[in-house]
Amino acid sequence: MEVSYQTSEKVYLATAPLGTVRGNIFRTTNSGTDWTNITGILPDRFPSDIAVDPINDNIVYITFYGFGSGHVFKSTNSGDIWADISDNLPDIPAPAVVVDPNNINHIYVGTDVGVFVSTTGGGNWQDFNDGLPGAVQVMDFNITTVNNVIRVMTHGNGAYERKLLSQISSSIANELPISSGFMLEQNYPNPFNPITRIQFAISSRQFVSLKIYDILGNIIATLVKEEKPVGEYEVEFNGANLPSGIYLYQLKAGDFIETRKMVLLK
Repeated sequence: MEVSYQTSEKVYLATAPLGTVRGNIFRTTNSGTDWTNITGILPDRFPSDIAVDPINDNIVYITFYGFGSGHVFKSTNSGDIWADISDNLPDIPAPAVVVDPNNINHIYVGTDVGVFVSTTGGGNWQDFNDGLPGAVQVMDFNITTVNNVIRVMTHGNGAYERKLLSQISSSIANELPISSGFMLEQNYPNPFNPITRIQFAISSRQFVSLKIYDILGNIIATLVKEEKPVGEYEVEFNGANLPSGIYLYQLKAGDFIETRKMVLLK
């Protein structure tokens, strides 16, 4: 359940599926006297969280558990029409969503492999996991405007806080996406079985290494280990001989280092 910041009479409510009855989303604009079903095109999955825009209660976000469908949806007309904004998020459960009150275009989503942030009101998601354990399962968010931090509650790994992206200096914020010309993209497809592709770019001739790790930090494979000229590259990884699970891939090129997560599902 989530209440409008402008009026307590407007409330959004999600129900859980039960037996053959699917979960639904409802809206009231008169404190619960009347409810309107606004489920629409939303997937028949277990709804996990709702976030209402702090400035405009016509804008609402909802996340879902499960696999095989969108996990984050947005409406700009109080739920009458929904749009799937999952974009490049991995196809895994998304238990949490929250909107930055300092910049309503900054949307945070918590998933079973960590935190992602969009700076465009949804879609084009970027990793936001610095300081968190690897592949942590995020269950809930809290934003405190007193010190402008986002707090992350995890499943079995404690609670963490970090400065909101809107409060980080512009030089750091501009690294999402990376502006230096060095870039490591999210693998696709993700999750994968058993083959996935990884793209990266370098803006100067560098010795490049691209390695795959398991969740314990053991090296599984080395995909690239050589000097490369400026350009964009794509390599293929085959996990046919690996068990299902979460894996990490890390690109090193000069001073540039970035790590991303991927999910093998068999």
